[in-house]
Amino acid sequence: MATRNIRYSKLVELGNSGYEIVADEPDIRKWKVTNANGKVLGVVDELLVDRQVNKVRYIVLDMQGKPLNLLSRKILIPIGIAQLDRVDDIVILPTITIEHLATLPTYKKGKLAFETERKIRNVFAPSNAQVDYNDDIADETFYQDDYFDDRNFYESRKKKLSRNDREAANERERKEEGLAPFREGVVEITEQSEVPVVNKQTRVVEEVSVNKDVTERDEKIKDSVRRNEIEVERLDKD
Repeated sequence: MATRNIRYSKLVELGNSGYEIVADEPDIRKWKVTNANGKVLGVVDELLVDRQVNKVRYIVLDMQGKPLNLLSRKILIPIGIAQLDRVDDIVILPTITIEHLATLPTYKKGKLAFETERKIRNVFAPSNAQVDYNDDIADETFYQDDYFDDRNFYESRKKKLSRNDREAANERERKEEGLAPFREGVVEITEQSEVPVVNKQTRVVEEVSVNKDVTERDEKIKDSVRRNEIEVERLDKD
């Protein structure tokens, strides 16, 4: 059986790249990440940088899965999907859904294969636009879609969502809550057990004391002894 060579991505984490965030742009690492309705999804753990073109390609999201009924893990979010709230230091993912978060592959540092990037791209691409890129295609062609455009990210500002955006986000959440019982996830159940303890203890409710007093006395008795005399007379036979 032929062994397929795995082509790994050339992207590196910002902390190991030798690059720094430019002075006029915020370092969003450790910023809180929310969806359009303000539900916390996790925090920004790192940024993946393409050193060949000096661009950020992905946000490494350290996802807090428990409140979402998902596994807690690290996933990659294409940079063009995110928006910055520079006032509250929050990264907003306005179009992200629970289905996206559940479907995205787990990110492991130093083991990002190009095949994994294909899967990430296809999660966000419309079904009729999904392309099975081969290893011969140029990297820059792969990142031409809007959700890899870092200008969408750095040019964004704090703004109120339009009424249609809020209604769309609310509708997505309602649908996801309705599908929650059928979605894979993690449910933590704390098992508790009780052991009955039965013992017998003697308890004094009332004490009854029974005593017997014995007394002694000396008594002298004086009396006269009476004497009775009886006369007997003999009778003849006649």
